[in-house]
Amino acid sequence: MRILRFVNQPPVSYNENMKTLVLVRHGETVYNRMQLLQGSCDSPLTENGIKQAEADALWLKEKDFVFDHVYASSLKRAQSTLSYLSEKEMGIDAALNEMDLGSLEKESYKVLDFSRIETFFLDYGGEGADQVEARMRRFLTDIMNRDDHQSVLAVSSLLACRFFLRNVRNETGNEQISFANGTVYVLNYDGKDFFLTETFSPVI
Repeated sequence: MRILRFVNQPPVSYNENMKTLVLVRHGETVYNRMQLLQGSCDSPLTENGIKQAEADALWLKEKDFVFDHVYASSLKRAQSTLSYLSEKEMGIDAALNEMDLGSLEKESYKVLDFSRIETFFLDYGGEGADQVEARMRRFLTDIMNRDDHQSVLAVSSLLACRFFLRNVRNETGNEQISFANGTVYVLNYDGKDFFLTETFSPVI
């Protein structure tokens, strides 16, 4: 389980005109189960991953979320996860893709140096955290600024979610945020900034 620590931040003033973005990490995949690095490469959801997506769908229904638009990355694992969450026609955009891991795609987790994860893959022809955060923020800000996008669902991957959220104001009351497979991140958007208000991690 990946954990992100947030510093204490003052609460944001509530604005009833805020839009809603629900960002989801895809369910467990075959490569996740095998503990193989999976960036731009892909593998299908496991049975457990499907159950995680189904649990997310139930949670979203219980919370009465209604989405006017839904998006997934160009990776099949994200699209498969989204298919369990919504029946709406999905938009596909590579801006939501997982970090490119370069020549380390499909290698064992054991090769990772977590102490420098933000720049580690640059040495192997992959992306850095700043690149991933920039494309995620650019895309999500663009769609949330569209008049017909009031409540949006988007499915992405571990590091893409983590690096997008690292500079988002945390309003959940929890300093530690999980990045386990299937985790849901509920954010408000005020036309300029995103605010993390709630998370859900399915326990299967």
